Amino acid sequence: MAAEDERKRFAEAAKTQIGPVDEPRALDLHEDADLPADGSGRYERQGDLGAGGMGEVALCLDHVVGRQVAMKVAHADLLERRDVRARFLLEAKLQAQLEHPAIVPVYDLGRADGGAPYFTMRRVRGLTLEQVLDARLDGDAEVLERFGERRLLTLFAQLCLALDFVHERGVVHRDLKPANVMFGEYGEVYLLDWGLAKVLGAEDFEGDGDLPRPSPHRGLRDSAPQTHFEQILGTPGYVAPELVGSERVAPSPRADLYALGALLFEIVTGERLHRGDSLMALIHSTRAGVEPRLQEVADELPPELASLVRAATCLDPAERMSSARMLHEGIERYLDGHRDSERRRLQADALVAEVRASDAEGDAARREALAKLGRALALDPTHRGALEGLVARLTEPPDELPAEVRRELRDQEARQTRQAGRIGAAVFLGLNLFVPLAILTGLRTWLPVILFAGLTTVTGLTSALVSRLPEPTTRSATLVFALALATASSTSVLFGPFLIAPLMVVVVTLLFTLNHPPHYRLPFVAMGLGAALLPLGLELAEVVPASMAFEGEGLRLLPRTSDMARLPTLALLTLVSLATIAIAGGAIGPIRSELDRSHARIRLQAWQLRQLVPASSTDGVEREVGGPERTDAPNA
Repeated sequence: MAAEDERKRFAEAAKTQIGPVDEPRALDLHEDADLPADGSGRYERQGDLGAGGMGEVALCLDHVVGRQVAMKVAHADLLERRDVRARFLLEAKLQAQLEHPAIVPVYDLGRADGGAPYFTMRRVRGLTLEQVLDARLDGDAEVLERFGERRLLTLFAQLCLALDFVHERGVVHRDLKPANVMFGEYGEVYLLDWGLAKVLGAEDFEGDGDLPRPSPHRGLRDSAPQTHFEQILGTPGYVAPELVGSERVAPSPRADLYALGALLFEIVTGERLHRGDSLMALIHSTRAGVEPRLQEVADELPPELASLVRAATCLDPAERMSSARMLHEGIERYLDGHRDSERRRLQADALVAEVRASDAEGDAARREALAKLGRALALDPTHRGALEGLVARLTEPPDELPAEVRRELRDQEARQTRQAGRIGAAVFLGLNLFVPLAILTGLRTWLPVILFAGLTTVTGLTSALVSRLPEPTTRSATLVFALALATASSTSVLFGPFLIAPLMVVVVTLLFTLNHPPHYRLPFVAMGLGAALLPLGLELAEVVPASMAFEGEGLRLLPRTSDMARLPTLALLTLVSLATIAIAGGAIGPIRSELDRSHARIRLQAWQLRQLVPASSTDGVEREVGGPERTDAPNA
């Protein structure tokens, strides 16, 4: 009932546009007895433009108005068939009365000298959609440049509006296909070949046989059996499923909607919606529905366009979108989004070009470049140039550190110095625990113990004070280091310059070198060397008594300030050695852990940055076109 109501509505609308479609004689569609004969020689044939099932199209010069026109003349060997004459006249009168920029205007209708009916129309120039699609498939650079996807979709949207105009006037085209759509020189879109058009509500034409028509599909073999399928009106692969069945179904505008969906699929994917090298293969594909085909090309067909194709090509006509205008509006919505994306891409291109063209250096220039690249990515997250520029600048540091980074590094140095001060305070104050053992070794004088205890206490308190400074200075760090070296050297008074003192000097120098910036390294090492050599130098200069003697094949330690009682001395040496190892390991371990974490963070950040740039140089590349087109395609 819905289809019947729709036919009635179109029939009523058509009465006010091209005459009462339920009274076809009012349009004089079936009779050609009153056609004027052209015996004046008004038209001079100048060449051939093409041929169709019912006639041929010639290029003629109209001597009356002095212009070239396209003249379509019915085939002489078909003139005896009433259905051929009726269809020919219907095509001419429908095309003449459907006044729209996308429909080639008809100028004249008459009878040639031989009695064959003819009509003349504007001679249009351009490329058919079939020619454009074939050229794009062949990789024609000129056509690819001039007819990109965006332009083809814009032209297709115009075609949808033209077809909506036709449907509103109660007419169904019935033969929409790439060969019947032409693109003119100045952006025009033409809908050609009205030979199979149907006026809703009017009777169809029946004849004694099929019309000889060109191959209905590019590359199609004529291998179909002699069945009722040979009576299909339309082009297999584009004709709607309800029109390829065994039962006759009255065509409706939604049959044209199906063909529009097939055209949209072919424009976007470059492939036909239905594939097959025989008539039966195309029919079976049409009846099977489009969903399997849509799944095949899911990666190359945008979801928005896939939804439009699906809505236009439903097997059940009642489930299809209701008008070509709806398809037009869907394409426009998609193009609006595409145009916005294109505008954003162009803005991103401009920002990246500014960054590449700039030769300015310094913190401000680098900051500005990073900001522009960030804005470019905000406009187009897939912009390869912006991604590459950003990754290059983030993974390749400048030759000179920015002032802000230097401030951050100074803050980090201050934190490390304060942390080292806290560790030093605990270590050096804790060394006083060894004083009782030193006393038990049999001290001869209290001076070494007083010196050692005093130095460890002063060093520990100074370290604690430095740890509380908001911004420790180089002078404060150097002072603590000097006191620490003095404490280490003071142990030589008890055991000489080669036993405990060098070990403690090494640990102190190592810890301070690791916990302070590189520019401290050389002076700290030099101070450590001095602290290690000072006790030996004092002894060689006889400023202090000798602490060792070479006797026979051995070296004997001389008790200068202590009797070196056996058990206390062994205990003291053992604990000092163990404490030195523990202090070194405990202090160096966290430094190595922090270093490992920093390396891991840096490598992870570099890996994440690399993921921003697609591996293939063609990822995210969009096809784009524009420009004039060739003008050598004939009228259909």
